[in-house]
Amino acid sequence: MTRPIQQQSFGGLLKAFRKRHGWTQQQTASAIGVHRNAIGRWERNDFLPESKALVLELVRVFHLADQEAHQLLEASFLKPTPPWNVPYQHNPFFTGRQQSLILLHQHLTTDRIIALTQSYAIHGLGGIGKTQLAVEYAYTHTHEYSAILWLRAETQETINGSWLEIAELLQLPERHESEQQRVIAAVWDWLSHHTGWLLISDNLEEMELFPRALLASQQGTILITTRRQILGTLAQSFELPTMTQEEGLLFLLRRARLLEIDANAQHVQQFAQRQPTDHAAAQQLVLMMGGLPLALDQAGAYLEETGCGLVQYVQLYEQAHKRLLERRGLRAAEHQHPESIAATLALAYQRVEQTNPLAAELLYFCAFLHPDAIPEELLAARAVASGAERQDVGSDQRDQAIAVLRTFSLVQQSLEARTLSVHRLVQVVLKERLEPQLMRDWIEHTVQALYTVFPAGDMEVEVESWPQCQRYLAHVEACAALLAQWSLSSVEAGRLLHQAGVYLRERGQYEQAKLLLVQALQIREQALGTEHLEVADTLNELALVYWLQSTYEQAEPLHVRALQIREQHLGKEHITVAKSLNNLAAVYQRQGKYKESESLHLRALRIWEQHLGPEHLDVGASLNNLANLYMNQERYQEAEPFYLRTLQILELHFRSGHPTLAIVLNNLAKLYMKQERYEEAESLFLRALPIWERHLGPEHPYMATTLHHLAQLYTNQRRYEEAEPLYVRVVAIRELRLGAQHLDLANSLRALGELYLAVERHEEAEALLLRALAIYEQSLGAEHLQRADTLLALGALYTAQQRWEQTNAALRRALSIQELQLGAEHAQTSKTRQLLLACLNPSTRVEISAIKEEKV
Repeated sequence: MTRPIQQQSFGGLLKAFRKRHGWTQQQTASAIGVHRNAIGRWERNDFLPESKALVLELVRVFHLADQEAHQLLEASFLKPTPPWNVPYQHNPFFTGRQQSLILLHQHLTTDRIIALTQSYAIHGLGGIGKTQLAVEYAYTHTHEYSAILWLRAETQETINGSWLEIAELLQLPERHESEQQRVIAAVWDWLSHHTGWLLISDNLEEMELFPRALLASQQGTILITTRRQILGTLAQSFELPTMTQEEGLLFLLRRARLLEIDANAQHVQQFAQRQPTDHAAAQQLVLMMGGLPLALDQAGAYLEETGCGLVQYVQLYEQAHKRLLERRGLRAAEHQHPESIAATLALAYQRVEQTNPLAAELLYFCAFLHPDAIPEELLAARAVASGAERQDVGSDQRDQAIAVLRTFSLVQQSLEARTLSVHRLVQVVLKERLEPQLMRDWIEHTVQALYTVFPAGDMEVEVESWPQCQRYLAHVEACAALLAQWSLSSVEAGRLLHQAGVYLRERGQYEQAKLLLVQALQIREQALGTEHLEVADTLNELALVYWLQSTYEQAEPLHVRALQIREQHLGKEHITVAKSLNNLAAVYQRQGKYKESESLHLRALRIWEQHLGPEHLDVGASLNNLANLYMNQERYQEAEPFYLRTLQILELHFRSGHPTLAIVLNNLAKLYMKQERYEEAESLFLRALPIWERHLGPEHPYMATTLHHLAQLYTNQRRYEEAEPLYVRVVAIRELRLGAQHLDLANSLRALGELYLAVERHEEAEALLLRALAIYEQSLGAEHLQRADTLLALGALYTAQQRWEQTNAALRRALSIQELQLGAEHAQTSKTRQLLLACLNPSTRVEISAIKEEKV
């Protein structure tokens, strides 16, 4: 049995293992992919390997047992021969940060002349790993410096104590002097007469405590860790970011001992395959902690010490994050950062409060918003919202307050966008410090500030306000979550969520819009009563979302209720009542209740013309809707003049093009397509498309509608090569923006499937038609005519493939639906019955696709 080698230096161990293995330095270098000189320098103890990965490669190629592998790893972290007083052991859990280490090394060493005349400061939020990075840098680049000296820079006392320790380390003759300043002067003198040293000044927060005389010595390199971003002439700034999702995940799993200490990204993937639920919980936890290493270290320590599972920890954190953020762990004293993340961030806030009370107030305000891209103009609105008793402050004072927050790395500022960002754990820790009533006050102030700046008005018309709405949207949604969590309601909150919901609806983000409008309705009913006019406004807007999602059963009662409230308060001839009449008529139209729809549309048109005149936009909207009704009833001669009159009104108001104009262009083009006036229809569709794209973007549902109709036009003209890419684009847009179960998506899937049927791409056609059939059944029920049309298309497909059993089944199901919905004697029912009879008789089978009714 081979006896373990007892030498302790890395070079001695490496040489002994190599000789025992019978290899030369060149063979060893080739085996692990380094230059031969590297092996020689390691064995002479001139340098240590740059990474743990190289040491692990040596373990692998020499087939070392666990004890010897541990020896070699430990030796690679042993204190070097140069003078060294780094007070921390090498951290075996140090993870990622490779890019930061490389950049830091480049800053400090690439141009040695510049590096010797400047110092560098790693700055960032407390708990972000500044000290960890400095320690890792010291261990990684030990042999590049003549000495590595550590200065504890929290206070003047810790600084002086570090100088005395360094004097002892350097064995300076003056180290026994009773006068402290003489000993410190001797250390400074040593630094000014020696070159190539690295001085790490850790946790320097008071810049005046650092001796400027050292900067003038220009003999070594100074590395500072600090929370301060603004350093003046003291040092060049090196900002340390939070961990990436990949780095944070690997670190958490290693720290919790769920992976081995030397695990890598591949091991994380294997963990995800073995334990997908735990892997998902770990990912969620990294997001919750915002990639902050100290917070992840605390979580890992808790998981290790308690045996709590990842899923359970996430649940526990959601219920009691205050307690978990305050818990550092049983072995906190051994850590480079013994304070908890909660204590660290609370201390930073206290220092800000002492320095600039306004800065502390602004930081609390930011805690109630989305952590990213907080518009600076909101800070001015906050002053107004915080109460009449508080005097507003000027922009200069706010700028100074922001500078203080930046100094302590508590916010990051984008000068170009004029926004601030704050770490989510700063928000969590600050909110946990508040009593319940103060929490409610802050939420209300934040809502009022957002209400002050969020655009009001008709979002459908005032599209120029959309960028401003988008700027505030994430912060409105953050407030909405707090309002729900604390069961708060106010008039301003209802109005804010209502307006944000309307904006989202106009942008085609229907699910998000619905969430905000439902909450706005609840708040308004609670704050104003169930019969208030503002309640009717939200009922109307929510019903419009349901209408756009083709859920008419949910839209109808909301419109009916809104109409009743408005008639009660305003009378039956008010222009606002006309809007409710118009919207309810649109629902009836989609439900096939044409008489009821026409009656309400005519009543709305009469009210608008009477109050607003014949050329008002609302009159145009009413004319357009009546034209839609007539077109759906195939009353084309009545529809066209209404569309043309609507276009005249809109062009009078919107000479440069507007989304509302595009709607009418699209509708008139559909009319011309139904009349087979294809050239006129195509021209109108092509005129509408750039308007949609300019105002709403290339992926808005309205854009998809016009593209769909243009593709239909090309299909009707057998221009299949032009139609196909349009349908494919429409399917992608509708699936993205409307969801995988939306009726509009089903319509596009069916249309594309029928196109593929026409060009004999049968497999693709069948997949699309079956998918459309499933959506129709889920959304409309098993007996809807849309399903019958799709079954007919499938029947045509199966006939083309001579799959007679499937043809028979599809036609029987289609016939059953048509008999139920249209009656046994309807023309379409009779045609399907004839097809089925032909299918049953092999001698009379015909191509169903050739006589299938075209749907436009």
